[in-house]
Amino acid sequence: ISMVVSKNGDGLNDCLSISNIEKYPDNTVSVFDRRGILVYQSDHYNNSVTVFCGASNQGHVYDLSAGTYYYIVRFIDKTKDKNNTNEEVFNGYFELR
Repeated sequence: ISMVVSKNGDGLNDCLSISNIEKYPDNTVSVFDRRGILVYQSDHYNNSVTVFCGASNQGHVYDLSAGTYYYIVRFIDKTKDKNNTNEEVFNGYFELR
């Protein structure tokens, strides 16, 4: 997962990139601000059509201010077992500039 998202439109790190997320389409990505408020959430995150690029999608849609944000990625790995129902969870943080 990229550590920096810079919404300056230069084509570098403009959106949150999660490596190999396309292999796990049954996923949910949540982004929280420093106060723990959910500012973005999406099912079926895919780094292209469904992607976080520095704007909230909860309630009133708005561009988020620069700072540290926290993420939770939840997914079910069905690559080896199509009947797997065990959810895996990863979390961390990134800087929005």
